[in-house]
Amino acid sequence: MSEPVVLPPLPIGNAELETDYNAVVRHSALKGYQTLSLLTPPVYIIANLVRRRPFYINRLLRATWISGVAGTATGAGLGWARLHNADAPAIKDRRLRIEYNQTQIRNDDYSTIGSVLFAILTPALFWKRASIVNLILGGAGIGSAVGVLTHLGKSFSEGEEIKPEGMRDVVEGAIKREG
Repeated sequence: MSEPVVLPPLPIGNAELETDYNAVVRHSALKGYQTLSLLTPPVYIIANLVRRRPFYINRLLRATWISGVAGTATGAGLGWARLHNADAPAIKDRRLRIEYNQTQIRNDDYSTIGSVLFAILTPALFWKRASIVNLILGGAGIGSAVGVLTHLGKSFSEGEEIKPEGMRDVVEGAIKREG
């Protein structure tokens, strides 16, 4: 019988890098999910109108959750590719920018709240019109899109401006606190 392969332990410094790396890739996956969940319903409806096909809520919900899964995989892949050759300070800087950006946090919160809310409401509204899997997962995708749109609407109505260079002070302060 062969002996099990024992991997050498990672150096202590790699644990923090791995945590930062995973946080950025996870964020990229979430952005992919949000983006395709936002784009799929209007594209699907327009495609149905152009082709003059009948509209079925089951198909819309299925397309939404499947594209959300594809968006998650694509976002994670793009995040990995972007960070693959990055050095540790660049990865940490990106993680801190994500972690301390209040607008980004609010966007993600609204998206999550919308997903949970619509995953519950969609089955209640369309119980007989679609399968339960499509109702829950598709409802979550549409809810994510509604959450993102709500965040964007609130940001525009409050007159928020996005200034990436303004994050520099926040990140430098965070680095001083953590380092």
